[in-house]
Amino acid sequence: MVGLGLGLAILLNRNHRFTGLFRTLLIVPWITSLVITALLWRFVLNGNLGPVSRLLEIIGLPNVQLLDQHWAMFSLVIASAWNGYAFSMVLLLASLQQIPERVRRAAQVDGISPWLTFRHITLPHLKPTLLIVTIIGSMHCLNMIELPLILTGGGPGRRTELLPLRLYREAFDYYNTGLASAMAVVVFAFNVVLTALYILSVRRERA
Repeated sequence: MVGLGLGLAILLNRNHRFTGLFRTLLIVPWITSLVITALLWRFVLNGNLGPVSRLLEIIGLPNVQLLDQHWAMFSLVIASAWNGYAFSMVLLLASLQQIPERVRRAAQVDGISPWLTFRHITLPHLKPTLLIVTIIGSMHCLNMIELPLILTGGGPGRRTELLPLRLYREAFDYYNTGLASAMAVVVFAFNVVLTALYILSVRRERA
């Protein structure tokens, strides 16, 4: 999710004719709710009626059930990345635009390759933002219930039953409040740690 957001931010940082249009289109997943995202991807990955299965049929490849026990977690990761990459992209694009243009031009005049420019100029400038989006993205995944609940239902065979979804089911489906409370404490502890890391990162960046 962060890597995809970084790659797109670098591409969108260049001024082209349709840059504004691309930025608008690429930010759509961010403003789409997780419920809509799950319903959309459940249709796209449907092994019988979905566009992916139809495409495989057209190009002569065997149909793959992308929501079965072998591919369900992979499909969940793809859907989650599609929904979350835009957040990373927006923050990283804003950070990229804060790099002084004269620094880049000086690197070009000195004949520094694009890779070395990225490694020694762009990446150090982006490190604080990369840390922040990684922490926030981790918190998002740690508390995500809607996407696995609607997309896969936690299955097949509980292969995609993430901790928040398991907590939800123990509390509201099985009424096992003791276990659910213990799991909630664990989730809360992880959130506290990630929040502390986020606060430290922001303070360090300001300093």
